[in-house]
Amino acid sequence: MTKVKKFALTLLAIASVFFCAWLAFVWPTLRVTFDGSLYYKEKDFREYYIMTPDLYKNMPRISKEYDFYFDNISGPAILIWGVRFYDTDNAKPIEDYLTSQGWCLQSSCDVEADCWKKEGMSEVLSVIKPRPGWEKKVELQMELGPWNKIFQTPTCPKPSQGSVEEATQ
Repeated sequence: MTKVKKFALTLLAIASVFFCAWLAFVWPTLRVTFDGSLYYKEKDFREYYIMTPDLYKNMPRISKEYDFYFDNISGPAILIWGVRFYDTDNAKPIEDYLTSQGWCLQSSCDVEADCWKKEGMSEVLSVIKPRPGWEKKVELQMELGPWNKIFQTPTCPKPSQGSVEEATQ
């Protein structure tokens, strides 16, 4: 066998190994294409690393029990990334975190939740808090769909301008 053929076969073998390793790592995301949904926990490294938005990765954990999900709803092409925190009804740390990240609470929402929007982003974030008779959990859903264009400009309250005396105190 010539050196060129040996080199080509070696290169092909190395490329095959890298492709198989890559496929094994990204398989959960490819599986979503077929299944349409994925449910996982933070300990599921591949799913968490690939599918979880950075906003959720850095978010405070408001309970010991929580999980993540992704739904790809066909039809109007809606993508939903969610996180559920069980056994809690205190969403204040999440709301404070969203505000610190530039998200603004909107004055109205089409679902029974508080809708949040960030300037320059198409996604709408819904914070669903427990109502009387509901399970005690806080859920967040980040939605990306064709209707999000109606939320293009978030309505954020302007910071109040104090007097010069207040600013120097």
